[in-house]
Amino acid sequence: MHPLLFSITQVEPIWADSNGGMDRLPDLADITQGIRTKLHQKADLHCDNAAVVLPCANFRFEFPSLESGQSLQDLAALRGLIDLDKVVVITGFADVGPWGSSRTH
Repeated sequence: MHPLLFSITQVEPIWADSNGGMDRLPDLADITQGIRTKLHQKADLHCDNAAVVLPCANFRFEFPSLESGQSLQDLAALRGLIDLDKVVVITGFADVGPWGSSRTH
């Protein structure tokens, strides 16, 4: 508050009209009701149009085919090379795909 206004408030109250001149509109209720009605009509039209819109993307992901156990026999030589108890795995929560998220890793 400006020091001049503060010193005036020590003596008498300050009366301020902060309604933006809305009190001078005799038909304010009718004006706001008209605006509200138009907004509701637009919203209803938007909702009706939104119900007709078809999805833009219709992706279909099939579960990937898995290799047979026999195809993994070549990897048996790698068994025991790394101590898995000491391996650090970092995944993020933004890792999302059609077959899971970071919680499934």
